[in-house]
Amino acid sequence: MDGKLKDKKEPSFEEAFAKLQDILRELGGQGVALDMLVKKYSEAKKCLEICRKRLSEAEMQVKQLGQDGLEDFHE
Repeated sequence: MDGKLKDKKEPSFEEAFAKLQDILRELGGQGVALDMLVKKYSEAKKCLEICRKRLSEAEMQVKQLGQDGLEDFHE
């Protein structure tokens, strides 16, 4: 999955989230070298930014659907 984040095409939410989970599992182990820690932190930050962006885009789409009168999920 390492190659997916390096492609020009931005990964999906699910891909970025899975990569973030993998990184967190790796960092949860003991004996992570400082250089690797910094590298993984940087990768995790990129994944988190992608996840936030995708969630924001989805939220905007849902709001637009609600404005069109298609559905109101609030009670």
